[in-house]
Amino acid sequence: MRIGIFAQKNKISVDTVRYYIDLNLTHPIRKGKYFYFENEQQDQLDRVLYLKNLNFTLDEIKKIISIDKLNKIETIIESNLYEQILLEKQRSVKKKLSIYLKH
Repeated sequence: MRIGIFAQKNKISVDTVRYYIDLNLTHPIRKGKYFYFENEQQDQLDRVLYLKNLNFTLDEIKKIISIDKLNKIETIIESNLYEQILLEKQRSVKKKLSIYLKH
């Protein structure tokens, strides 16, 4: 499907889809000047949207996806990288929560 239909199906703007493409969060098939989206790209977007719903930033999502792309990395190292990202997120959320509760 083309970008407009893909965006509409996922209830996001075409500009958002293009931004995710620019960030390498999804990789549509390019035919001439058009982008086409299939199941693989839907899976990629689903993951991005899921992580966004967990309040990960796009920068954090890029890190997570980059780790996944490193197929040659050993499981233990991969687990440590995930753990580091999650711990950073936990600290950030705790800080925001403490500031919120003080008000």
